[in-house]
Amino acid sequence: SSNQVDGLQFEQNSTLSLKAEHAFKNAPDLWFEKNTGVNPVPVLLNGNDQGFGSLTINNPHAYIETPAAAPATLTLVQSASDIAPENDFFRGPISIVKKGAKAMTFNGATRSTGGSIRVEEGTLAFGASGKWSSATNVTVSGSTAVLSVANSAALPKSCTIRVENGGKIDVAAGTVVRAKEIWFGDRRICGTYTAADYPDYITGEGAVRGSGLGIMVIVR
Repeated sequence: SSNQVDGLQFEQNSTLSLKAEHAFKNAPDLWFEKNTGVNPVPVLLNGNDQGFGSLTINNPHAYIETPAAAPATLTLVQSASDIAPENDFFRGPISIVKKGAKAMTFNGATRSTGGSIRVEEGTLAFGASGKWSSATNVTVSGSTAVLSVANSAALPKSCTIRVENGGKIDVAAGTVVRAKEIWFGDRRICGTYTAADYPDYITGEGAVRGSGLGIMVIVR
């Protein structure tokens, strides 16, 4: 592991294979720069949790991947510029932790095959064609944390969404965000709700719907 790396820049024919947890302790910035070739430029997590600072993507052949049998968590402190990862930029069972004030916007499908999404700072946005196909949990936690969902965007309907500690869901007009369960703080909601119902948790003109039914028994 290293505390001395400020930034990593990748160009044509570059691969970074990470074999240790949190290999760079100071979360260096990560750049994928343009090149004229078509060779892939991957960062391979190999099942190891990692953290980076601001992510810059100027290379359509770049991606971050972990093997199907080796889930990993990637923490991004996005503070330098907004980013919009290409389709399939995240591959395999990768969980995402979003920090930093700048936005991360998905406008295409990913190859993520599980894991979770956690927004702690800034905006994680799903554009009109944005999809994260199989996350099991989506958490928006923090006074500056926003999950923004545009019309036609898709989160997994089987996931559990938790909004807490001042976080918010911003839903575009005409959009209904659906999930198996939606929790606002310690309250589980079933049915469809708008900002008029939960102004502390929902903004925008769309709605959220929790479809998980059943009885919860609390034994004290």
